[in-house]
Amino acid sequence: MQQVNYAIPGNTYPSDSWALSLLVNVAADAAPGLRDALVNNPGQTATIAVPALLNIVDPVTKDMV
Repeated sequence: MQQVNYAIPGNTYPSDSWALSLLVNVAADAAPGLRDALVNNPGQTATIAVPALLNIVDPVTKDMV
C-alpha cells in the first residue's frame, strides 16, 4: 500500500488516501467474465467476497461476458 493525495473527479479538495496495488495471475484458458474476490490480511478469516472485482477479458477479441 502507498499513501497518495487524490481528488475524486468533480471534487476540488484532494485528500490523503491509501492506494492498494494487486498482482493477479490469471490462467491463460480462463473464461471471460466477472469474478468475485476476497481481500484479507494474512491470517484473517475469509469474509464476504467483493462482487465483480475482476473482469477477465479475452486478450485476442477483447470480448467480455
